[in-house]
Amino acid sequence: MADQGQQQEGANIVNIQGSNINEVRGEVIQIDNIQQAQAGVIHTDNIQHFHAHYDIHAAPPPVAQQPQVQADAGSPGNMQEEMPSTSGSASRLQTRERLNESRKRRNVNLEISNQDLLMAGSASLLQTEKPTNVKIKDSSIAIMGVGEGANMQPMASGLALESVLPTKKRKKKKEKYVAAFKRDVNRYACRQAKGSVTHLYKDQRMAEPKFEANPRVRKLSYFYSGEMAPKIKEYQKEVGFSVLKEFGSEGNLVDLKQILQSFNSKENWHIAIVGQAGSGKTTFVERMVREVAVRNNLWGDRSSLDQTERHYEIIYFVYIRDLLDSESITAKDLLFGKIITDSSEKSRKYGYEWIIENQEKVVFFFDGLDQATWSLGGHHGKINHKDKASTATVMYNVFTGHLFPRVQKVTSSREHCIAPLTGEPRPQIIYALVGLSPNDVKSLFIALLGKIGQQQWDRVCSTSPAIIPLCSVPVFLIYNAIVQKFNPENPPDTMTGVMLEILDILLQSPHVRDKQVLHKLKEMAFRAMSEGRVLFTKDELLKFGIDSIKDLVIEVPGPTKSSHCLLEGTQQIYFSHQVIEENLAAMFVSEMGVGDFEVFLENSIHQDHWSVVRKFVCGILLNPDSANDWPPQMLQIKDKKAKEEILRRSMNEQLKETNDSTALMELFGALYESNDAELIRSHVHNIDFKEATINPSGMLAISSVMRRSGNLNFLRFSECELTTELFDIMMSNLKDFPLKVKKFVLYNRFNAELFASVTKFTESYVDEMVLEDCQGKDEVEIISRSVISKKVFINKIVLRLGTISEQLSIETGIVCSKYNVECLLLQHVGLREIHLRNFLKHVGNGKLKELNVGWNENPGVDEAAVTGIIVSQCEVEKVRMVNCNLTAEAMKAFKENVRDAKLKKLDVSYNENLGVDGVAVTGIIVSQCEVEKVRMRGCNLTAEAIKAFKKNVRDAKFKELDVGYNNYLGVEGVAVTGIIVSQCEVEIVGMWGCNLTAEAIKAFKENVQDAKIKWLDLSRNDVSKLGDEGLTTISEIVHQCQVQTLQMFLCGFNSDQLKRFKALIADTGVEFKYK
Repeated sequence: MADQGQQQEGANIVNIQGSNINEVRGEVIQIDNIQQAQAGVIHTDNIQHFHAHYDIHAAPPPVAQQPQVQADAGSPGNMQEEMPSTSGSASRLQTRERLNESRKRRNVNLEISNQDLLMAGSASLLQTEKPTNVKIKDSSIAIMGVGEGANMQPMASGLALESVLPTKKRKKKKEKYVAAFKRDVNRYACRQAKGSVTHLYKDQRMAEPKFEANPRVRKLSYFYSGEMAPKIKEYQKEVGFSVLKEFGSEGNLVDLKQILQSFNSKENWHIAIVGQAGSGKTTFVERMVREVAVRNNLWGDRSSLDQTERHYEIIYFVYIRDLLDSESITAKDLLFGKIITDSSEKSRKYGYEWIIENQEKVVFFFDGLDQATWSLGGHHGKINHKDKASTATVMYNVFTGHLFPRVQKVTSSREHCIAPLTGEPRPQIIYALVGLSPNDVKSLFIALLGKIGQQQWDRVCSTSPAIIPLCSVPVFLIYNAIVQKFNPENPPDTMTGVMLEILDILLQSPHVRDKQVLHKLKEMAFRAMSEGRVLFTKDELLKFGIDSIKDLVIEVPGPTKSSHCLLEGTQQIYFSHQVIEENLAAMFVSEMGVGDFEVFLENSIHQDHWSVVRKFVCGILLNPDSANDWPPQMLQIKDKKAKEEILRRSMNEQLKETNDSTALMELFGALYESNDAELIRSHVHNIDFKEATINPSGMLAISSVMRRSGNLNFLRFSECELTTELFDIMMSNLKDFPLKVKKFVLYNRFNAELFASVTKFTESYVDEMVLEDCQGKDEVEIISRSVISKKVFINKIVLRLGTISEQLSIETGIVCSKYNVECLLLQHVGLREIHLRNFLKHVGNGKLKELNVGWNENPGVDEAAVTGIIVSQCEVEKVRMVNCNLTAEAMKAFKENVRDAKLKKLDVSYNENLGVDGVAVTGIIVSQCEVEKVRMRGCNLTAEAIKAFKKNVRDAKFKELDVGYNNYLGVEGVAVTGIIVSQCEVEIVGMWGCNLTAEAIKAFKENVQDAKIKWLDLSRNDVSKLGDEGLTTISEIVHQCQVQTLQMFLCGFNSDQLKRFKALIADTGVEFKYK
């Protein structure tokens, strides 16, 4: 053993005796032939603890002369070692045998000889009880915290020494770095999360509202699902500026509290907020950030400075446009290096490590995925936290959860960036912003304008109500408020007017006007619209003659003349709102030469893609209120009269040809922008929307055309899902306009509020109203309590699948009396005599055309009797008593009370207990009431029953006889049916599912003689039973009775039979239905 303090030739020797050294850090690069033995941290405490962390991926070192770590002669030989295996697990070795065992695992040579310690390879803990000599050969090591009594010898390769704190203090200092990191990240998030609606428009002197109103939010039940999503373009017509249905209209409305409750679920670790441009996504996300910060006591200066227990300890918030676009960067540097600039490198290092270890306590907010200069599409490999990769790859790993799998993530974007995502990058929940509520629009509008707010709101409601629904889009609300501020006496009343004035306000800089930048932007916007794009690059700016981004900074008039950008973004550029791009494109179209203009109108403008631009073109060229003397730098329209005539002619043709409801609404929107009353009155006399989805913009367009038309012959909304909000938009837009509607038809579910709006509209503008359908207890109650002075007709009342009460039967009678109900359907309602008598008492002189009491299975004789009285008193023409368990006695009671009422239709199908007598009474009723259509499907008819019917029907003439689904007629019963058809001159015959045979159909043919049959239904009769003979007989009936339509669905034709049968009837001209 070498003497202490003696320097051996070729070796670096460190003798440390009686020392209080606490920490040693070192990197052993080479010890003789041992390569890459990386030591990270060495701890000593009175030379008792020796920690060395080595790179476990280093090549195993070869056997070599060992550097020595020596202890004094008096030291006990109880040294211990803790060694990590290649898998990271630790083992503790106390003896030479255990050390030899570890050598097999990792080529580790640790020897204890005469209290000397020799080391090579990987070791993590060495302990000695006494001061120890450390020999390091051909290496360098940093020793920190050298205490009193340390004896350090000179080293050939050099030895770096520096002082550090003890281990406990080092841990505390690391905690301080982490605390500082938390504070800096949270403070940055809080500074960014302004949640203000006016901070971009301070120079327009907008007042920040003292309250907050968020757009309505829907949790989408369906959103373009990944690979099945259409390849949507960047450009999509925005809700509010077109009649498109809201893409989030199918989901349930939720509030901010409910969204935050979905955080940190295993299923919902990534959620998205989607919305159109200007829908308030950024403000909404900022308010989410603030709410999470407040809930976790992280708002303001409290961030990370107290010991409050929190669910989240770090809130990270970044605008995606601020992330560095790099080809080689780590996740730590991307997310925090260039964003959280207040933190030191050590804070970021320890803070990032803390996030990795405590992911459940962290939430990431990313705003504006649609503004990213990189794409999540394509192939991106998996990376770890230390790997460098492109920004796109790093963010792909963040969004997929390969990095930070347990961190809650929130991303906002326009929908075109979320729709194509599939698999791991796709958010688990998608929420859609669907616009401000009408009440919030009003409150915000008034607040933004301060002292003149209420005055201007009243003016808008009176002179330009069509503008109000557009303000559900937050950015347009701001634009409209700015225009009202600058022009309070004569504000515009169309979307075109507002946008032209806002552009004029935003384009006051002589610098811009002199450079003709606006005209360059017009062309750029038009070309982008043609390609369906909203994003631009700097190269494109140069292509269009815009030589610097500064040319796009437009000064806004105000006290400080600060600037506002029409175009936003850095490397990728986009208009601050899509409606600016659409308006500029329309200005470009309006400025085209006459020839190009005509070609564009003929080939493009009426395509759905250009419908918003068409509105602006109509507003610019046809609306006299928009024909201001704009400066040439703003708008230069040559040959305006010629273009007006071309556009008006094109709109005329489109109005004549358009039948599609959505396209018609878009046309109406363009007509409104044109404000061309002559064009509207000459072409719009009837407005008929059936099964159309109408949003606020659609109703705005429709009602705007209505008020300019003056008079309408017919107005119908059928199955259009109208709401109170939509009706109120219509009423607001029609206020003080002299409109007359001769007939108004509505088929729509309603509540009390909606029906009140319908009543108000009817009283104000309608001569006659028809409610096509009234369904359920609630609607009947609402109508029974309403008072309408105009003529109102209700086509049908439907009460189905419930238990009718005595009160409801009374209210039903009242409604039928007041509103000329044509059809009353009472199915599956447990109908009893008391209900029928209540109805009878309150219906008074009301008339019904149809009464359906089917599927009430337990009525008896009394119920049938009262039904007969109702039929007689209300002059009912069609009676359906299907599946009512009718008996012969019940039919007799009905017959006695129905008297000589004239019935067009009697349906007693699926009453299996009629028997021969019941069918016989049915025949008497047919004769007595001159019934035109008789149905007895599924009544267990037999030959005897049909004979009794024939006997009592006598010489009555009726058009239809349906005895389908009666399997027991037999040959004789089918023969008698033929006699009835001939004798009563029946034109429509139904014998489907009657188990017909060749013999039966032959008997029918012989007895039907030369009766003229328009419709013969033999469906569900098996061809295999009819055989070739039966098919031949049917073909003879077709010839003999001049059958016009033969129906044989589900008869089991094979291809050969079908071919031969078609040949048999080919010369008759009969319409043969068999599929």
